[in-house]
Amino acid sequence: MVMDWIKAVADWDLLDELAGVGGFAVVLIGIVLFVLGKFGGALAWVFRGFRRAPEKPMLVTIQVAEKAVEPVRLFPLHAIGLPTLTRTIHGRDAELADLRAALLGKGEAAIVPGAVVQGQGGLGKSTLARFYAERFKSEYHGILWVAAENGPAQGVTAAGPALGVAVAGLPAGEAAKAVLAAMAATGQPWLVVFDNVAEPKALAGLVPQGGQVHLIVTTREGFGWDGYGVIRAGMLPFDTEGGAAVLVLMEAAGRKDGAAEARLLAADLGGLPLALVVAGALIRESGEGFEVYRGRLAQIIRQVPPGDYPTSVIGAVKLSYDRLRADARMVLDLFAWFAAEGLEARLLTDVPGGEWVDLYREEIGAELMALASDAGRVEAALLELQRAALLDREAAGSYALHRLSAMAVRALQAEPEQVARAAAAVLGAVYPRGTNGPLNSSSWPRCGRLTVHVAALVDCGAAPATAAMESLLNQASIYLSQMAEPVQSLRFAREALRLKVARLPECDPEVALGHANLGQALRQSGDLARAEAHISRAMRLDEVHRPGTVGLARTYAMYGQVLARMPKREDEGLRRAQQALALLRSLFGRWHVDVAQAVNDLGWHRDRKRQGAAALRLSLASLTIWRRVLPSGDARLGLGLSNCGAGFLKQGRADKAERFLQDALDLREAVHDRADHPHRRDAANWLIICLLVRAERGENRGARQAEAKVLCGRYGFEFAEQQAEAVAFARQHGLV
Repeated sequence: MVMDWIKAVADWDLLDELAGVGGFAVVLIGIVLFVLGKFGGALAWVFRGFRRAPEKPMLVTIQVAEKAVEPVRLFPLHAIGLPTLTRTIHGRDAELADLRAALLGKGEAAIVPGAVVQGQGGLGKSTLARFYAERFKSEYHGILWVAAENGPAQGVTAAGPALGVAVAGLPAGEAAKAVLAAMAATGQPWLVVFDNVAEPKALAGLVPQGGQVHLIVTTREGFGWDGYGVIRAGMLPFDTEGGAAVLVLMEAAGRKDGAAEARLLAADLGGLPLALVVAGALIRESGEGFEVYRGRLAQIIRQVPPGDYPTSVIGAVKLSYDRLRADARMVLDLFAWFAAEGLEARLLTDVPGGEWVDLYREEIGAELMALASDAGRVEAALLELQRAALLDREAAGSYALHRLSAMAVRALQAEPEQVARAAAAVLGAVYPRGTNGPLNSSSWPRCGRLTVHVAALVDCGAAPATAAMESLLNQASIYLSQMAEPVQSLRFAREALRLKVARLPECDPEVALGHANLGQALRQSGDLARAEAHISRAMRLDEVHRPGTVGLARTYAMYGQVLARMPKREDEGLRRAQQALALLRSLFGRWHVDVAQAVNDLGWHRDRKRQGAAALRLSLASLTIWRRVLPSGDARLGLGLSNCGAGFLKQGRADKAERFLQDALDLREAVHDRADHPHRRDAANWLIICLLVRAERGENRGARQAEAKVLCGRYGFEFAEQQAEAVAFARQHGLV
C-alpha cells in the first residue's frame, strides 16, 4: 500500500490534466434492579392488579397538565429518559383516569393539544404524561420516554441495551424497529411516551405492534389522529378557593394563607399553569401578596402588545422580568432568541475566548462581554432565572426556556433588533469557520450544539441582516450538508444569500460566496438547473472582481461538478476542474488540503469518463496529500480511502481494495454518529461488493459471504440484491 502511494507521488505528472488550461503548466441508561427472592411474594402482590393490555398497542396522545410529585414507591425495572416531576399535580385526576382507561381499553387512544390551539402552549401537555408514568410506574416492566423533537427513531434506540438489541451501526429507523419488536417480544408490559410530536407522520413505522406495549403521544397538532381516542384538557379550574389553579398558585408562592385573593389572581391568569407558576415564583421571591400582584398584573395586561400568546403569560412574565437584576435580564434577553432547550452557561462564557470575537465585539456590547467574561456572574444569573421559574433546569447542567415565555420576553424587549444582533454575534464569535470550520470533522460536535440556536434565530422571523448572521447561515449550511441534511442546508443557504444581497453591493465577495454556497446546496438536493445558474453567476463575479483567488478556484471546482452531471457538458465540467487545480497549485503548491480536494475531483471526473487507471492514480495522489496535511481521524480521509478502494476494485485488485474500503468504513463509522448517513452507507456498500466479488472468485468464499451478510444486516441492505450487484459488477469489470 505504501509503495502504491510513493509511486503515485513519484509518477504524479499532472501536465496532462493541466493541458486544457491554456497558460498554466503547474500541477443508560441507568438500570435500577429489583432484588427478587425473599421479596418475590410482595412483588407479586403489587403486580396482582395489573390488567393485561390488548394485543394491539394503544396510542394515547395527550395534551395538558402541569408538574407534580407523587410519593415514590416502586420503580419500573427500566426507566429510560424519564424526566423527574418537580411540582405537585393538581386538577388532572379526571384526565388521568381517562388516559388510564384508554390505555386499558379495547381501542386505541391518542392525546391531542385540545386547549393548545394554533401553537399556543403553557398547559403542561408533557406533565400529564409524566404524571401518568409516575402514578403507574409500578405497573410496567419498563418506561421509555422519547423527546420526539430530537428525532423519535433515535430516541427509541436508547432502549436497545435494556432489551439486548445491538443498535450500533444500524440506520436509526431500522434500529428503532428492532428495539420495538424486541420490546413487544418480551411479553412484559412497557410504556412508551413520544413527547412533543410535531405531526402524526413523524411516527410512521414507530408505533409498536403486538405485545403488552402502551403508547402515549403528546402533541400540539390537533388533526390527523383519526381512529385514535383523544383526551383534551383545558385550563385548571379556579371557581373555588380549593380549585386546582388556586392550589398550584399558592404552592408556587409558598403560601398557605390568602386563598380568596389567590383565587381571584388565578382567574386573572386564566388557570394557565405556566402563568400560575411564574406568578407564584415572583410572589415567593418578593414576599408580596396576591392582591398586590393582581393589581400590577391588571395594569400590565392593559399595556401588553398583541401576539401569539395568552395575555396572562406575557403579564406574568413581564412582572417577573421587571424585577430581574441586570445580569439575569441580559441572559434572559439573549436566551429568548435561542432554541428552547440546550441553554448553557458556555453559550456566554465561551465568547471571550472565541476565535472570531474581535469581529463582533461591537455588536455584542461591552456590558454583555463583561458578563460573559465572569463565569460566576453568569451562573448567578442562571440561578436567579431558575428561582423565578423562567428557566427550568435540564440534565447535564443545561436549561430550558418555555417557548411562550421566550415569545413574551422578545415582545417585552425595548430594542429587540439590537438584542437579535447581539445573539447572532455571540454565536458568530464561536461558531467554527475557516480551517477549523464545518469541513473539519473535529468541529462537528460544536457545530451541532450551536446550529440549533442558529435555526431558532431564523425561525423567529427576525434574523438580523448582519455579517455575523450571514456567516452563521453559511457555515451552518455547510455543516448540515456534511450531516446529510439537504433540506435544512438549502434553507440556510437561501437565507444567507437573501441577507447578503439586501446588505451588500453585487461586487462584494460575500455575494459571490452566497451564490456559490446556494448553488452547492441546490446541487446536493438534485436541482442542477438552478445550481448551475447560481454557481455560474458566482464564477462570473469572481472572474471580474477577484481573478486569481482561491474563491474563484473553488467556484471553478463547484461548477465542474454541476456540469459533469448535466447531459453533454461532461467535457466542460472536466475543463473547469482542471482550471481549479491549476489555480490552486499556483497559489499553494502541492501540499495543501484544497489541492488534494481538486486532485480528488479530477479523479472523480476521470472515473465518470471510464478512465479508471487515471482516476485511481489521481485518487492515490489526493489521499497522499490528505494524509500529510490532515489529522488521522479527519472525515475527508474517508473520501480518499473510499475512492482508492473503489478504484483498485475496478482495476481488478480486490485484495488492495478491501484494505482501503475497510479503513474507509472504520473511519466513517467513527466520525458519523448516524448509521444511515450516506457516507457510512456508501462505504459499507463498497465493502460488501468487494467482499462478495472476492467470494465469487473463490477467495475464502464462506468467510467473506458471512462478513458481507453481517454488514447487510447492520446497514439494511438485502443480501441477495447485493450479491446480484456484485456479480454484475464483476462481469462488467472483467473480474470473473
